Amino acid sequence: MKRSVLSEEELSLLGALGRLPLHRVFSPVWEGIAEFGNRLVAFLPDECVLVKGDNRLATRIQVSLEPPEEPSNLELAAQDLGSVTNLEVLETLVGFSPWYEASPTDILGVPIPAGRGASVMYLHPDNPAAEDISAKALSSGGTGFASVHLGVRFRTDGDRDVTFYTDGVGYFVHLAIDEGLKRLSENVLRYRPLAGP
Repeated sequence: MKRSVLSEEELSLLGALGRLPLHRVFSPVWEGIAEFGNRLVAFLPDECVLVKGDNRLATRIQVSLEPPEEPSNLELAAQDLGSVTNLEVLETLVGFSPWYEASPTDILGVPIPAGRGASVMYLHPDNPAAEDISAKALSSGGTGFASVHLGVRFRTDGDRDVTFYTDGVGYFVHLAIDEGLKRLSENVLRYRPLAGP
């Protein structure tokens, strides 16, 4: 099964954020930015090809010390959140249906003309039938499934919960502070602990 996951360098960077104060979190435009101690960290969308030559792309989270945008251009979402006590990586399996003829639609106010479409499908990474379901999807014209790191959740000693995540398909990063994820169902996610106090 294909994997689109955080690199060792990104995991190391995240691990270094443990116990640092989470000073500020900025609302995403297409990327998310947070200030840990004196470090700005960007959470970016990163597309991955599930089938070579196919344009049905999954989107993982990417972590970088080089934010593409100055925080001064973004809206402050929260500040003084406490020190990081727990980090978790959000994992799921993402796949796409076979192509179908799609009607015109509207995405975030942008009109999309009629054309070919595909539906996104999610599976929990611990689903014992995942390999079989992936093989059947691939044989029927779908993409099969890939293991994808969709996001990162930080918990602080200030009893705050901050999650930067993608929905696995859109080229956007979303932010959830002290609430559930609005764009994903919790029953398809595994939260993998990365670091603790």
